[in-house]
Amino acid sequence: MKIRGADIVVEILKEKNVGTVFGYPGGTVAALYDALYKKRGEIRHIRTAHEQGAAHAADGYARMTGKASVCISTSGPGATNLVTGIATAFMDSTPVVFITGNVPLLQIGTDSFQEVDITGITIPITKYNVMVKDGNELAGELRKAFTIAEEGRKGPVLVDIPKDILEGQWEFEKEQLPKRSSGKNACEARSIDETVIQNTVRLIENAKRPLILAGGGVRISDASKELLKFAELTGGLVSCTMMALGEFPSSHKQYVGNAGMYAGDALKKAVEESDVVIAVGTRFSNKTEFTEKLLKGKTMIHIDRDRAEINKNVPATEYIVGDAGNVLNALNRRLEKDTHKVSAETLKWQEEAHNGSERHFTGKNGSNSKMTMEEAVKTVAKTGGFDTVVTDVGLHQTMTAAFYGFEKHGSFITSGGLGTMGFGMGAAIGAYEATGGRILLITGDGSFGMEMQELATLKRYGIPLTIMIMNNGALGMVKSIQRSRFGRRYSETVIRKDEVSYSKLAKAFGLTAAKATSVKQLEEILEKAKNNTNDDCKGAFIIDCRVK
Repeated sequence: MKIRGADIVVEILKEKNVGTVFGYPGGTVAALYDALYKKRGEIRHIRTAHEQGAAHAADGYARMTGKASVCISTSGPGATNLVTGIATAFMDSTPVVFITGNVPLLQIGTDSFQEVDITGITIPITKYNVMVKDGNELAGELRKAFTIAEEGRKGPVLVDIPKDILEGQWEFEKEQLPKRSSGKNACEARSIDETVIQNTVRLIENAKRPLILAGGGVRISDASKELLKFAELTGGLVSCTMMALGEFPSSHKQYVGNAGMYAGDALKKAVEESDVVIAVGTRFSNKTEFTEKLLKGKTMIHIDRDRAEINKNVPATEYIVGDAGNVLNALNRRLEKDTHKVSAETLKWQEEAHNGSERHFTGKNGSNSKMTMEEAVKTVAKTGGFDTVVTDVGLHQTMTAAFYGFEKHGSFITSGGLGTMGFGMGAAIGAYEATGGRILLITGDGSFGMEMQELATLKRYGIPLTIMIMNNGALGMVKSIQRSRFGRRYSETVIRKDEVSYSKLAKAFGLTAAKATSVKQLEEILEKAKNNTNDDCKGAFIIDCRVK
């Protein structure tokens, strides 16, 4: 049968069990928004204040569900406003299907109003992109987009659809497809070479001081349970990169701290003393600070679903290409079959590391002194009771990663690979839409300036985020560089703490704000928000957190 191209798009969304999409309407996608309006009871659309916010919201939604999400924009500036969000998703391997409109086919290449070559622009930051030039191929290209976004190493794809393709009539046949995966090891369980498994297990069983480095691939594969079992079977000490925080309990006796620039002495000592390093789902970016020089002379086992990451930054003694959950399952089964027992030497090393590692904040009550950012993070960790913490990028991000103490899968979302300021609000919106849980956004006064327009989105849809603005009057990360390397010449990194009245801003959007200048005040505000004791705490709640 023949139906309108815009209706084909909506039919594919229904076919893929997409219940929520994010976006912003425009002229070239008006027909698509008409089709969405007709199916508004089946597909919820979240209109953000800016297309970049929609891209980050779709990203946050996909990170929480493990499935490909959808973001829609119009042509020209609507499409280019997505670029930072697309690149963010690409760097962090997040599956998002971006659908953009474009000018009619006959106007392509004429520099017509709001025409842009968005497929050309996004070639380096998408797994696949295409302009649909034949409406009869529209359904096939959209189905292909979902498959590519979710298979192998996940990531964003883009389908660009000219206006006349959306408005024209085209052949369409429904496909009876099985329901999409829940996201648990969504990559098919390809057969893993048994010889490689045996070789890997032999290396592990001979290890006296094994160290496990968990990366974002563990989160993407929802493999935290498999990782915990693997750690306990091997006796290995565990460290997580920023993208894997929460995938291994930070309070576990085998956890020796986060990898990266704020690595503690316990982790540094563990790296130095380890004889076998097992890296799971990490690409050894420069942020992990696990370098070839540091790991020289150690047995290196690398597990990753992307073959291109093997031997790229750190050479591997043995490697396995595959989904982190599938591979860890296979290793766990083999270790159990071999009745592997953790050696006395390993247990002793484990105990020494546990005794030497820094334990998490126990709390500081009643202090009226000025807060440091570290104290603010530790206070909200102790008091807040949030399901998921989202951060922007900057000093507040590194402090949250270092001092919050994440315990479970899906409890932390941040922009890792690209380091995108302005990511947090959209991602927090997406996380809430995916889970309905208690979401905390920790942001900085700099990052918040790039996303404050999305307060309108919070108000429009009644999204009850708690937003904690680390108001230190600075672009803190860059200012620290200027302090250490450029003679304290603070060029454009100072922000007056009264530059924005967050209470007035919140009031303008019909929201509530409170100011905390001490640990005691922050504790009281967080308790009020947690218990929802009055009408002020219903809906989004902004905390102007004054820190040194």
